[in-house]
Amino acid sequence: MSTLEAPVAAGHTTSRRVDHSDEGLSPAKPIVRRRKSGLWSMLIALVGLVGVAAAASRYFSSSSQGLESAYVVSPVQRSTFLVTVTEDGNLESASNVELKCEVEGGTTILEIVPDGSLVKKGDQLALLDSSLIEENLNLQKNAVGKAEATMISAKNDYEAAKISVQEYVEGTYLQSLQTIEADITIARQNLTSSENISRHSEEMVRKGYTTPQQHESNVYAVKKARLDLEKQLTAKKVLEDFTKVKTQKDLESKRDTAEAKMKSEIAAYDLESAKLRRLEGNLKKCKLVAPQDGMVVYANDTGGGRGGQQTPKIELGAAVRQYQAVLRLPDLSHMQVKVLVHESKIEELRPGQRARVKIQDRELQGTVTQVASQPEASQWFGGGAKEYATYVKIDGQPDGLKPGMTAEATILIDEKKNVLTVPVQCVVGKGAKSFAW
Repeated sequence: MSTLEAPVAAGHTTSRRVDHSDEGLSPAKPIVRRRKSGLWSMLIALVGLVGVAAAASRYFSSSSQGLESAYVVSPVQRSTFLVTVTEDGNLESASNVELKCEVEGGTTILEIVPDGSLVKKGDQLALLDSSLIEENLNLQKNAVGKAEATMISAKNDYEAAKISVQEYVEGTYLQSLQTIEADITIARQNLTSSENISRHSEEMVRKGYTTPQQHESNVYAVKKARLDLEKQLTAKKVLEDFTKVKTQKDLESKRDTAEAKMKSEIAAYDLESAKLRRLEGNLKKCKLVAPQDGMVVYANDTGGGRGGQQTPKIELGAAVRQYQAVLRLPDLSHMQVKVLVHESKIEELRPGQRARVKIQDRELQGTVTQVASQPEASQWFGGGAKEYATYVKIDGQPDGLKPGMTAEATILIDEKKNVLTVPVQCVVGKGAKSFAW
């Protein structure tokens, strides 16, 4: 048994074992010749040797033919070796217009056009359940009406409080001040008159024209007029230093309180109005309308063509979550293949690599456009293996392609030229080495 070591593609060192031995054969036994003289003995020996040689020739010939027929052989030759990654996937549009359920809290599908329908811009594609929204909408309208009435009342109270401050500062206070100042003027005049009368009566008493009692009455009148004047001056000081400040502060406090209440009621009204608008928006969002012409495709993702479950499934009566894709309008002129690549191979992939795509009996060319940085959600039956979504955009605008078709993408990783190659069936692994038989 001899072994031929030769390098093969991808840098492996393999061994090609070729069996050149004739298994089952034993060396010819030595010929024992008796020491007899004579021609007869030599002739017998010669005939025997010729017979043995002929038999051996026939045996070796038949054994070689049997060995060649028992093995399939292939020449080791130099050629170009392609390193590729091949995965199955699903065909999809590279440019989709998605229609999602935007109803808060989610809802259910009441009506939906058949999958694959051709629609025009403005056509209704699906109708979502709006019964709960309509009920809440009616309740919210009442809440908005009450909030509006309270807000208007608060606005009027604020305006009245604001006018009260202005009324006091520019009206009531000035009026009170003017009244006190008039009283002060009168008191001063009364004091002056009383003093003049008192002085005159004092002169008259000395001359004997009036009685002392009358003079005492005039002196008392002077004291009374002076007290009246002091009273009016004190009233003015109290008005200016205390009454005005206190009353103005009180009115301004009521005004500020009314303003705060008004702002609170305005905010409450705005909040209730926003809820009303949101409910009205949700009601409108229950109708999914086509934004453009195209073909309707249900948003049932199957996990990259590996038999994943459709969760949740889009169909009549199905429950849909908020922001869940319901329908897609794919651009059929720009198609791509989504495949899931095992984590052991993902490091070899990068955008820009060329790929060959097989769809049914068609073979197309494409380019890797995106390699996911995060693995897809693992299925329970996946055994914990991580798979990464990889997208291959198909060149040109081939006709007859539809989303959901099964496709096989072969991505070119490397190209090794002028290397020794053997069929993969020849390669056998043993430990860390590979051998080609």
